[in-house]
Amino acid sequence: MSIHILEAVQRKLNLPGLVKVTPDKGVTPQQTLPRPALHQVALVTVAAALYKLTRTSEGVVRLLLSGKNDNWLDLPGALGTTLPDVVAKVSEYGGSDEGSTEALMRKFADTLLLVLHEQLANNVNPDSVHEFMSGQRHHILVYVPADLKLGKMLNDSTWDDQTNHMEGPVSNFLHKIENLMS
Repeated sequence: MSIHILEAVQRKLNLPGLVKVTPDKGVTPQQTLPRPALHQVALVTVAAALYKLTRTSEGVVRLLLSGKNDNWLDLPGALGTTLPDVVAKVSEYGGSDEGSTEALMRKFADTLLLVLHEQLANNVNPDSVHEFMSGQRHHILVYVPADLKLGKMLNDSTWDDQTNHMEGPVSNFLHKIENLMS
């Protein structure tokens, strides 16, 4: 049985609950929605970087060869050289200093990798990692605030396309098809 990787990290680290930020057609431009907390924004950013890294066989191999505290966020295919800019954006969004934000993001990176290894303990290989993370994309998307502009940070506009964030019977069915096709 597959888990939701963000919720597993949240439980493992005793983080406050994550808040879904799916599109709401009833919100007008004059209304403001509460911003997700720093821990959520940092966690979804790191999880999206993990997802991005697992889209190539080379990225998965690099990830599997990295261990705790090996800074896989710095790898090409994850955040690489854009890491300082991403940390600055996340810290600005979450109202924290960059040093604390980067430390938090690295802690989340270690924990995400730990959860990934725990889930695939009996079958850790590039194909199983790719497949597992393909199933996590939508679970990550529903927690990504639109005004974070995560897609711009990751150079992948699909993260900012709000139709990808939708939930409901039809949307969930289409997301399952999308996961099978990726």
